[in-house]
Amino acid sequence: MELTKKNKRKILPIIASVIGIILIAAAVTILVVLQKNKERKYLDNYDEITELMIEGIQDAENVIDTCRSVWYNTIFEERDEKTDMYTMTNGVFNDDFNDSINALYDDTLFYTKILEIQGNILEVEDLYSIMKKAPKKYKDEHEDLEEFYDIYNEITDLAMNPKGNLTSYTEKANELKSDATKLYKRTQRNLGWE
Repeated sequence: MELTKKNKRKILPIIASVIGIILIAAAVTILVVLQKNKERKYLDNYDEITELMIEGIQDAENVIDTCRSVWYNTIFEERDEKTDMYTMTNGVFNDDFNDSINALYDDTLFYTKILEIQGNILEVEDLYSIMKKAPKKYKDEHEDLEEFYDIYNEITDLAMNPKGNLTSYTEKANELKSDATKLYKRTQRNLGWE
């Protein structure tokens, strides 16, 4: 059976409509796949940056704890084989705790820990810079990440630049550790990663 010109004119719009529907369906499918890939990449980055920040916070806590011990032991003239090399000069406690803190931060082994924290900060900053915009689906989690990032920056800065007095330094460190732990747990729970 041969198509007449009249029948061809009727079929052409139908064929064009079917092709149009197929193209629209393909475009929608591509957009959905791209969005899913974007979300998956964001979650992978989220997981990686969270782990990097936890690692940096743990390193910072170790530095802060050592600094706090040196500070305390100098002021209260407490002997400790781990801190005596910083708190004492020629077998006598330093008069100024700043001398002890400076001796600690001048120590090559201790300074290596500071360099590790600085390297961690660079990794976190690089990853954070590509995560500025979160998929809409993860807006709340991203706000938690931003808050966690701020706490991370504060605690790593406190480790590298001790300031204030022993009490304020200790209180600030404890507050930041507590806040970081709460945020980390909340974020993991929100994402179902617990």
